Amino acid sequence: MTEPGRVTSICYNLLCGNKVDGDVNQCPKCGKRMKSSSTVKRLGWLLLGLGLFLVGLLGFISAAMWPALTETAYDIQISGTSSHFNGTADQARAVMNLFLLIIGFGLLNIVNGIYQVAAANRSRLLSVAGLLVALWIVVVGVQLYISLKGG
Repeated sequence: MTEPGRVTSICYNLLCGNKVDGDVNQCPKCGKRMKSSSTVKRLGWLLLGLGLFLVGLLGFISAAMWPALTETAYDIQISGTSSHFNGTADQARAVMNLFLLIIGFGLLNIVNGIYQVAAANRSRLLSVAGLLVALWIVVVGVQLYISLKGG
């Protein structure tokens, strides 16, 4: 952690992560841009907010759709269910997996945001994990789109 009132600049290149005392714009090690510790904290708050938004929104949507998706995915009848999913069982499972994946991405952003706010530093591990999960979401989303389109 940085001392109160002390400015530290952190390289935002995932491969570098160099820290320099003072307000520096360009990393002396790799030449990429640097962010002050206060900016890293603000970005942490942004990640935290994004994560809470994703978890809240997808949690709400999942809770509303889960019974209909479960009925279709596993060919069971849930009493009191008034909605219906018109896709196949595989498509229902794919939608459920995509929802869970996005909620997981939101939780990862919450953890990453809390870390950045608390440490005034960026975790390369959490950042890379977030990028990989985002890529995974795109791949699963494209596959689901193709499946729902009938292609």
